[in-house]
Amino acid sequence: VTTLWQPSHLWVPITLTGVTDAEGDALTITVDRIFQDEAVGSGGSGDTATDGAGVGTSTAQVRAERDGRGNGRVYHITFTVADPAGASCTTTVKVSVPHSQNGAGAIDGGALFDSTIATPKK
Repeated sequence: VTTLWQPSHLWVPITLTGVTDAEGDALTITVDRIFQDEAVGSGGSGDTATDGAGVGTSTAQVRAERDGRGNGRVYHITFTVADPAGASCTTTVKVSVPHSQNGAGAIDGGALFDSTIATPKK
């Protein structure tokens, strides 16, 4: 999944697929961090406590939402893949929630906010 539509505020599972090991060993996939380019709990996003979950597991969970006053949301989800011999690599995938279905895609402002940390209500 690279684009989420519609912004329903529901959790969507994001998994890393297609990874292989040269020796055919089983691989362990772990979510390291989930960041986003819009503030967590921003006023136009549905006012949810957190927007990401699953750090330390094999599946990230992100909310299908964005700030309706902005240019769309981009999640930056970092995974580590490891084999039993201790070899590993880390990659980051991006998942966007565009501002509108028929408009341009979300504009990535960078991994600015930790999606897993609740922002105090104002």
